[in-house]
Amino acid sequence: MACMSTLAAFVASLTSPRNVELRRRKRSVLAGLALTVGSMANAGAETFTGAVYAGSNRSTGNSIAAFGRNLNGTLTPIAEFATGGFGGVFDAGEGLDPLISEDSVLNIGNRFLLTVNAGSNTISSFRINPGFSLTLINTASTGGTGPNSIAHRNGLVYVSNIDSDGVATGAPDHSGNITGLRLDPTTGQLTPIAGSTRELGSRPSDVEFSPDGAHLVISSVNAGSSLLTSGSDAQISTYGVQADGSLTASASGVAASTLPGNAAGRNLPTSIGFEIVEINGAQFVIATEAREFLPTGEPGMLPDFQTGSVSTWRLNSDGSLTAISQDILTGPSVAEGPTSACWIVMSADARTFWVASASGAAISTYRLNDDGTIALLDGLAATGSPALPGAPDPLADADGFIDLALSSDGEYLYQLLGLQGAVNVYNVGADGSSLTLLQQAIGLLPDANIQGIVAVAPVPLPAGFVLLLTGVAGLVVTRWKRNSCA
Repeated sequence: MACMSTLAAFVASLTSPRNVELRRRKRSVLAGLALTVGSMANAGAETFTGAVYAGSNRSTGNSIAAFGRNLNGTLTPIAEFATGGFGGVFDAGEGLDPLISEDSVLNIGNRFLLTVNAGSNTISSFRINPGFSLTLINTASTGGTGPNSIAHRNGLVYVSNIDSDGVATGAPDHSGNITGLRLDPTTGQLTPIAGSTRELGSRPSDVEFSPDGAHLVISSVNAGSSLLTSGSDAQISTYGVQADGSLTASASGVAASTLPGNAAGRNLPTSIGFEIVEINGAQFVIATEAREFLPTGEPGMLPDFQTGSVSTWRLNSDGSLTAISQDILTGPSVAEGPTSACWIVMSADARTFWVASASGAAISTYRLNDDGTIALLDGLAATGSPALPGAPDPLADADGFIDLALSSDGEYLYQLLGLQGAVNVYNVGADGSSLTLLQQAIGLLPDANIQGIVAVAPVPLPAGFVLLLTGVAGLVVTRWKRNSCA
């Protein structure tokens, strides 16, 4: 008999003893399958809906501190996982920002985690496990001294080094380089690329690939300063990415929002973190500016710091940079606003971004428009205890707002407190920009000299396992159809 084609016949079949029993058995099988899949996918993850990882940068043995993300966005410490290397201190030694960098820890598709070992001149690769523990895969040389930032795209990795030859130590007066590596997409193994190192002539602070993969963009801490040993005044530089993974021999584009000796008396940019986004086919670089070096190029003391800012450029196809918005303050005036704007994180829709000011202990919210222009929405979207100019110890009670990360669903913002060994958890408001403090998560991290934070979503099931489950589900459905039709 063919499959029942009339509604009356179908309704009648639902109440037949044979089909009632078949449906009961199918529900039992499907429920059991669902429970099995769920338990296997989340084994050891408790109720965690993701995780946050932060770098300890311990000089006695670097590690990654893992925190499980709960349903309400708060964090629960899981454990520390050794990187196989050592952390390092490459600032003035105050403990707030030891690497003066962004992206020292990087999430690769919720499958692998990369981190620098600044004291060992290596980079480590981890596998992210279903329960959000980490398994160390390998470490590889970075071709310089003090690795501090990592970029990745399609298996190509570039890492920046604070210094090229290891001679300079202490204050940020180094002349660094960048080196390329390959990341095996299956194993997560890192392998250096021979001949990929490029000398920069300045101290790098962040590296990122452009969305189209054609360029590697680098920011500089000491551009334009008296500490610049060579190179140019450029706070942002671009290099072309070639087919073999190497970079062009020299920079394709350079830019700076403010030059030494400017008539406005504006401190130099001191650019640390940046983001690159694509909007309607156009690519824009959005860079933070700490404004700590004096217009003369000399290093400034805390009382000399000016209100931080953000500048944007359009990244052209040839790697050149066209200025869009320049020196957009984090506060109402040059003298009144959060100082040391250093870190940035972008919303998933590339319309809102947040900037963390270290000594000013504030998070500022900005709007990014389609044409690459930006506007400050709230200079004090979140605040903490700032550094106090003129105090015997200006950082004694400071929180030290540093690195930022955003959850994959965009609902929670996570921030490292560089002088508290903690992570602040903020809920992002329904407006997509405002912040409400939910928790200050403690545990696992040392009180100072920490660096790097990322948020990850649940680990995807292996492709083979997904195929197996699909086959099992298909078999169940086939059986159901066969038993529903004679």
